[in-house]
Amino acid sequence: MKKSQILLIFIFISITCFGQDVEVKKTFKERSKIRLKKIVKNGTDLFYYPKDTKKSQKIDQDFLDAKNLNGWYKANLTVKGDSILIYPWLFSSQKNDSKTKNLNTFFENNDIYLKMKDRVNYSFKHKSYNLQVVTLPVKWYMSSELGNIETDINAMLNIGLNKGSEHFVKFPHEEKTRHYKKMHSYNLLLGISKIGINASNREEDSLVEGNVAAFSFAVAYGFHFGKFSTLLAIGYDTPLSNRSDWKFSKVPFLGLGFGYDFLTF
Repeated sequence: MKKSQILLIFIFISITCFGQDVEVKKTFKERSKIRLKKIVKNGTDLFYYPKDTKKSQKIDQDFLDAKNLNGWYKANLTVKGDSILIYPWLFSSQKNDSKTKNLNTFFENNDIYLKMKDRVNYSFKHKSYNLQVVTLPVKWYMSSELGNIETDINAMLNIGLNKGSEHFVKFPHEEKTRHYKKMHSYNLLLGISKIGINASNREEDSLVEGNVAAFSFAVAYGFHFGKFSTLLAIGYDTPLSNRSDWKFSKVPFLGLGFGYDFLTF
């Protein structure tokens, strides 16, 4: 009973800590992918705001062609009122051709934004890398024996690649624009787990009883929608002591994790 209470407290604290709004969390190398030509073609009102004249102007197809603004661009997106502000990344300075210089000059001297219509879901391709702390509360060691599902405490460092889409939706009855991401991820997990060795999971010739620490390694596939995350992992637990006493030292596990991002840079 005491062990179960400790586990529940840990999961509660984890979920509380994980509860960060996707709108304010930061990831390194986070970016979306946009194509200005496609936005205009879909009938969305797109504008640029020259920093010197302080007067916004609407972007049309002829303007895009004249400025060579027809390709795909990496960009950071944010929302202000009913506008999505677009901040394209500058091209590498190693590219010295005149087209690249002209594009960089335009992005440096003008702010670009699109006007949102009510009830329209604006979506953009999104990609980011993340570094976070996760827990896998449920593990099943893949052997012929039944009843080997573990729910011990563990903490793992997760290095992942997220792919998916970034969304913006404005409803007339809501003051704030909804901003969320739908993503899947490929992850590498490294961490420490607590393993309880007892009569049900130790080797037959062993009398060891108690808890030991283990190094955990896994790869995982994740689904992320808004604040919620689900991870399906496969990996190994390697006890740091009494390795020969535990039946599952060389048996891979399937792990299932739920929750929120805990620590994302």
